[in-house]
Amino acid sequence: MNVLCRNSIVELLLMCLVLLAAHLQHAQAEDVYVNEPPRRLPVVYEADVAVVGGGTGAVATAVAAAESGARVFLATPRPYLGEDMCAVFRLWLEPGETPETPLEQALYQDAVRERGLPFTYQTSLPSVDKHVDSDPPRMLTDGLWGTAFTQSVQYDGDVVITADLGRPTDVDEVRIMFFQSNGGFEVDTVTVSTGDDGTTWEERAFLRNSELGNGNWVESALTLAAPVTARRAAA
Repeated sequence: MNVLCRNSIVELLLMCLVLLAAHLQHAQAEDVYVNEPPRRLPVVYEADVAVVGGGTGAVATAVAAAESGARVFLATPRPYLGEDMCAVFRLWLEPGETPETPLEQALYQDAVRERGLPFTYQTSLPSVDKHVDSDPPRMLTDGLWGTAFTQSVQYDGDVVITADLGRPTDVDEVRIMFFQSNGGFEVDTVTVSTGDDGTTWEERAFLRNSELGNGNWVESALTLAAPVTARRAAA
């Protein structure tokens, strides 16, 4: 009786092993074969070596491969190389400098728009703590917004910033760039008003921070943008 039980157990184990092996073979067969519909993929470039990234390491790798005779394709997200050596990870123009050649105009088109119009400004509150503005104030117009630690100005409260463009100027859009730390420093809303004499103002745009309380931006700035509405005609 005991022998028959042992034989039955052995037979049962062998059957389980056979079923398990069959299941594994079926799973392996499914993993090996993938059905895809026929399609045509365009070949944009032919290269022996593809390097992804525009940093110094990627450039050195691409140069070394090209010097050895390989056809190299270097893909970078920026229109310039050496992104790990630049300060603010973007293009900029010096004050009064304008791009001249067609290539320069293409490269700096976004940079001109990001830099915006030159202006001087005054504030209703003094800058405080470790983020005090320069004297005379110019940090809000220096085009640097790579980090909150050294490229920001702090105001402890609702502040009115009066920007003087120097002359009547058509403005189609306003952009506000700021840093944020939940529970530390945040911007809720911004109201933009314009005027010709510095005393009479007309509201032209209203911006609300949709990321309020949703995270920290200290190594890159948040941007609020809104079109500037047309001025009301004089009665």
